[in-house]
Amino acid sequence: MDGSVNQLLRKLTPDEWRLETGFSSEMREFNTRLLDSTKSDAELAEIAKEWLRKFQPCIFGRIAAGKLDIIGFCILKESDLQRDDDWISQKIQRYRRHWKKQGYRGLKSAFVIMAISPKIVWANPNKTLMTLATRICELYLEEEEGDIKPDEIYHDRLTLAASEPERSEEVEYFEWRVGINYFSPQGDRRWWHDHRIPGGIAFSMNSVGHMAKSGARTDVILELEKAAAVPLAHRGKLKIDSLGAALQYAMMTIDNAQESVSGKATWLTDLTGDERKNLAKENPLSMLPSVPRNIDGKDFRKYKGRYHTDVTLPSSYFRRDVELPPDIKALDLYFSYLFDKAEISYRTMGEGVPR
Repeated sequence: MDGSVNQLLRKLTPDEWRLETGFSSEMREFNTRLLDSTKSDAELAEIAKEWLRKFQPCIFGRIAAGKLDIIGFCILKESDLQRDDDWISQKIQRYRRHWKKQGYRGLKSAFVIMAISPKIVWANPNKTLMTLATRICELYLEEEEGDIKPDEIYHDRLTLAASEPERSEEVEYFEWRVGINYFSPQGDRRWWHDHRIPGGIAFSMNSVGHMAKSGARTDVILELEKAAAVPLAHRGKLKIDSLGAALQYAMMTIDNAQESVSGKATWLTDLTGDERKNLAKENPLSMLPSVPRNIDGKDFRKYKGRYHTDVTLPSSYFRRDVELPPDIKALDLYFSYLFDKAEISYRTMGEGVPR
């Protein structure tokens, strides 16, 4: 047994590089605000939303934390983390159930669990921190200790009632698999800078498919367009219930990756002239009124990444390397869940599975 959350918290050791180098200015500000023990869970969630709106490269994350307010939060303060694992699990499950109930009604598409602690903020990105993160993920997914492994893909599930119940008919509803991604302060100024978050470690669950089907409203697409800096002349022409539109913003999110000490960790690639011609009819972007210049001519099928964007706990995040290690090679990653009807992931994560 590696230990409970509170035992692992006590085993964390400081990151000497971080103590010497410090955090970026925005991280320093938000660390201070989030580590204020006098703040309530609700107040800390509002601070986290502000961070996501301002500094999250993911366009979906930005709008979800903005006016749309479609993220549910579970805040675990240090006083919570010092409780036993059963107590922590029960708190997570209360907020998880609330998120799923709101998701069923189309009110929330994303969920964030934050474990806030100064010990975590300054911790060495090593095996102890990875074990702590793994244990919190196990408590979230209600898995036995040791069942969650690094470098694996795990999912939650979210359901949406797509029709209002009538007296003589059953409710139509859809279900999505929801990816689980890890963020932490250790990413700040390291090569995986895009997965940084202040205050402590976090798990982010976001269903673009659920957002698309539940968000067929003008306010959703307008917020996406503002976040993506779409010219005013083109705003309001798309519908977020179009997975083609969702693909556009997914591509823009990848293109929006921040420059780190080792360059961008994810990036789009160009279609060749022949590919643009041969794939024109298959390209979902061709159905849109206009395509932003920065993604026009880019490959809509796949992109490149230094880490797998679907993996829940990449082991590469738990190394002290600041620059990209030479043993980490670029991966081919895919957008197929948003357009390729032949892929199972299109149904399970994009379109949704009728239930």
